[in-house]
Amino acid sequence: VRPLRPEVMLARRAGLPALARLSALGAVGNRLWGATLKQEAPVQIRQVEQAGAEFDQLWRACAADASFSAVRDSEWVNWRYLAAPAHTYRVWLAEQGGRAVGYVAGRLQEGGDRKVAFIADILTSRDDGGARQALIRHAGTYFYERGAEAVATLAIPGTWMAEAFRRAGFVLSWGAFSVQFVPFASSPPFEQMRDPQQWRLTGGDFDVV
Repeated sequence: VRPLRPEVMLARRAGLPALARLSALGAVGNRLWGATLKQEAPVQIRQVEQAGAEFDQLWRACAADASFSAVRDSEWVNWRYLAAPAHTYRVWLAEQGGRAVGYVAGRLQEGGDRKVAFIADILTSRDDGGARQALIRHAGTYFYERGAEAVATLAIPGTWMAEAFRRAGFVLSWGAFSVQFVPFASSPPFEQMRDPQQWRLTGGDFDVV
C-alpha cells in the first residue's frame, strides 16, 4: 500500500477530523514521489476503452518472463477489466516508439467516507523498469486527483514485481493470503513451481480487487 493522502489517514486514526485539512502534506509528498520515479526514455500512456492487437503483441513480448501466468492478452484484458460487471476498471497502455511496452489496470473503491484505489494488474517486460515505474506513477496520480487516500496492490513477496512496488514507495500492509492449486497434469514441474520468481500473479487473478 502507498499512502496518497496521509493527512486523511492520520485524521481517521487519531479521531481528529481537522487534520484532514492539511492537504499540503499529501500534495508535497506526491510531487516528491513523482520526482523519484525516473524514466530512462519517454513513455506515452493513454487510457483504453477496448483492448486490441497491441495487447496481444505486448503479451507475446512478456510471456516468457514467467513460467506460470494467466494469458494476459487482449481477450483477458477485455473480459477481466473492461467488461467487468461488478466494478469499473481503468486500463492504461504504455507505448514507446509506437510499440506497446506495458499496461496497468486499477479501480477506485468508495465506501462511507473512504476512497481507496487498487492496482489490480500490471504487465511489462521484466527488464523494462522504466515503463513499470511510469505506469505505477500514472495510476497513482490519477487516483490521487480523484480523492483516493491510498493505493493498494498485491505481489508475491521477494519477487521482482514486489521489488518494483517497493521502489515506487509501497510498504507492506494487510491483505496477504495463500494460493492452492489442483494439478491436472500427471507430473507437475514442482521444483520450478516452488520458485516464486517463476510466477506472475496479481490481485486481478483473483476476486479480491
